[in-house]
Amino acid sequence: MGLDLLPTHVFTSLPQPQLIGIAAGCSVFVATILTVGVLLVQGGSIERLKKELAGEAPPPPPTRTQPRLVDELLAAAASLPAAPALGAAAVAAARDGDARRVAVDVRRATAGDDAALALAADGAARYGHGPYRAGDVWFDGAPDPGAWRASAGADGEALTIGDVVGGARRVVGALRLLRNRPRDLVVGIALDWLHPAYAPGGEDAPRTADLALYATVDALFAAGYRRVDCLLPAQDLGRRRVFERCGFALEGVLKKYWVADERNRDAAAYALLNTDWTGGLKRRRAAALGVDPPPTPPT
Repeated sequence: MGLDLLPTHVFTSLPQPQLIGIAAGCSVFVATILTVGVLLVQGGSIERLKKELAGEAPPPPPTRTQPRLVDELLAAAASLPAAPALGAAAVAAARDGDARRVAVDVRRATAGDDAALALAADGAARYGHGPYRAGDVWFDGAPDPGAWRASAGADGEALTIGDVVGGARRVVGALRLLRNRPRDLVVGIALDWLHPAYAPGGEDAPRTADLALYATVDALFAAGYRRVDCLLPAQDLGRRRVFERCGFALEGVLKKYWVADERNRDAAAYALLNTDWTGGLKRRRAAALGVDPPPTPPT
């Protein structure tokens, strides 16, 4: 019985290709069984199964930890104030223009700046520029200077942009630091207003906005921040180009984020990281703007 029931010609009568296929399949099956057995033994599964059957508790799973921040960033996260303090002292950047030296400083807005800010943003002809509609240079209309300063909130800071000519400073723009998260080393920035005479344009236009943004983000990264982000009106291509030239990267567009002039407004989300800034972007921007003093060449 047994194998006697199997005709002796069952394999010998098969064509050779089929015999080869059967032999290969058996070889693969045996090799797979052996491989699985080796992996179970080498991987410790058999040993763990023995310990579980013997009543021993299984070892805890390995823990994966993120690398710690460097000491400088940890110290900054512990020491940065709840509200930014960038404007406690003026931050300046300058370049040699065709007609005169261009110098811009950014400093904290105080009640003493309200009159100058209101005068510069009233829409009248000034600084070599004709009359304009004041609401056109603010995203959501020209606010009261005091209300604008208060809009920075307890965790933000309102700053004025000054054009320094012959040692005299005149207010030509405004920006805010918002959404300050010192423990995460993250802060937001908003370029709220710039006088049309200083608005970005062609190659011959003043680089006031570029210089102000350069000086501000450089001071923030020097203070220990890792990320500076902003939300810009998606349709405001001029303002978006200023941030893009500074190195801010578009991270996405938030649909129907604002309502302005009784219309839906999308927000373009941008961010700039300290690693990008110190990794060569600052040096390239300084060279493009002609910042004084010139950047230190890499070693």
